[in-house]
Amino acid sequence: MNGGEIARRGFKYQDWATAYYFLTDEEATQVNIEVHDDFSIFHHDKEPTSRQFFQAKTSDVGSMSWTLFREKIIPNFYEICSEFRSEEENLSFVIVADHNPSRQLNTFIQGIEKLRDNRISTEVFRTRNDRLMDALNSNIERSHDLDEVDDEVINQMLGGLYYQFHSIDELVTQVRSYIRDCQGGRTDYAVDHVLEAIRDTESGTVTKRSIEKDIGHRLERVSQSTTNFTGSPTEIRANAQEMYNDYSAEEIDVAKPAKDKGQTQNYIDLLESKIDSEDEEVELEVTESNIEQGFEIAEEAKQDYQRAVDDISRGLENLFELDPEFEGDNDD
Repeated sequence: MNGGEIARRGFKYQDWATAYYFLTDEEATQVNIEVHDDFSIFHHDKEPTSRQFFQAKTSDVGSMSWTLFREKIIPNFYEICSEFRSEEENLSFVIVADHNPSRQLNTFIQGIEKLRDNRISTEVFRTRNDRLMDALNSNIERSHDLDEVDDEVINQMLGGLYYQFHSIDELVTQVRSYIRDCQGGRTDYAVDHVLEAIRDTESGTVTKRSIEKDIGHRLERVSQSTTNFTGSPTEIRANAQEMYNDYSAEEIDVAKPAKDKGQTQNYIDLLESKIDSEDEEVELEVTESNIEQGFEIAEEAKQDYQRAVDDISRGLENLFELDPEFEGDNDD
C-alpha cells in the first residue's frame, strides 16, 4: 500500500500516527483526539500517572524548522505543561513527523536527550543553547501574554520532549502488523474500523473497548494475551473460574458458514443471468470456486473451534474437581 492508496481511502498521516501509538501502547485504554493536542494518551492507573501529548507533522505543511518549533509547537506544549504539571505526573511531549528536523532543531533536540540522560548538566545545556532558549522564552511570553516564563514549567516540558520520525509507510506497516498479530484474519476490516473511529472523532475520546466491540476481537497481541498469570491462590482460582464461565457460556453457530454459502450461491446464480462476456464468466467461475473453498475452510474451523471450546470447558471442570480447596460454582 503506497501513500496514494492511503490518501484515496481518506486516512491522513495523523490518523495512522494516532493508531500506531494508541494500539502499541499496551496500557492505553483510550486516546483523546484533538482535545489537548493532535492526540493524547493518559494512564491513570499507573503510579505516578502518565500523560503523553502528540503533535503530528508532515512535510506537506512545511519542513520541521526551528521557526515552526519555536512559534507553533513550543507555545502549545508550554500551555499544556502549565495545566498538567505536578510532581505526581509524568508528562511527555512528542513530535511525530514524516521528515527529519532542521539541523538547528536537531542539535537542540540532541542536547535535550543528553540532558535527560544526565550526560550534560542543566547549566551546560543552557550555556550551549542560551540564544535559542531566550528565543523560546520570548515567543512563549508573547504567545500567552506572560510577563515571564515559569522556569519549572519549561524545564519539565523540555525534559519530556521527544522527536519521533515515522514515514507513512512505516506507520501503515506497523499498524497492520499489530492488528494481524491480534487475531490473524480480516486485517483490512479491523484496520479500517480503527482508523475510521479515529478520523470520525473530530474532538473527543476513542476507547479500545468500543473498537473491539465493532471488530469482534481484542486489540491485544495473541502472544501477549497468553502470558502466564501469577498471583495468590485466591486470584488464580478466581481467574480459572472466570475462564470457565466464558468458555462454558460460549455458543458457536457452526451452521452459519453453510447458511451464508447458500445465500452467496443465490447471488452468484443471479449474476450468471446478467453476465454477457466470456471474460466475466471465467472471472465469476474462479470467484465462485474461491468462495466455495473459503466456506469449506470456515465451516471446518467453526466445528474445530466448537470442539476446542468444549474441551477447554470440560478440562477446567476436571481441574476444579481435582482442587480440594476450590469453592467456585461451576454447575452451569
